[in-house]
Amino acid sequence: LLQSLRVRDVFESERKITHVRVNTPLAEVVQTIARTHDDYYPVLDDDDRFVGIFSAHDVREFTFDEAVHQLAIAAL
Repeated sequence: LLQSLRVRDVFESERKITHVRVNTPLAEVVQTIARTHDDYYPVLDDDDRFVGIFSAHDVREFTFDEAVHQLAIAAL
């Protein structure tokens, strides 16, 4: 069944996808997650190339660890 589906058949083109840049500090990533409530966030480099993805779950353990907020960035 899934073999016959194409991305364009299920992609919601009107839906805004929230992404982050590779150099985005963790503090800003946490704020973005709280503001958007999305589950997954694509990571883009300075040339707007997709370089990775992370989930809100991946960040959860650092949400309240403010000591790490300015040290960690979204880079892979």
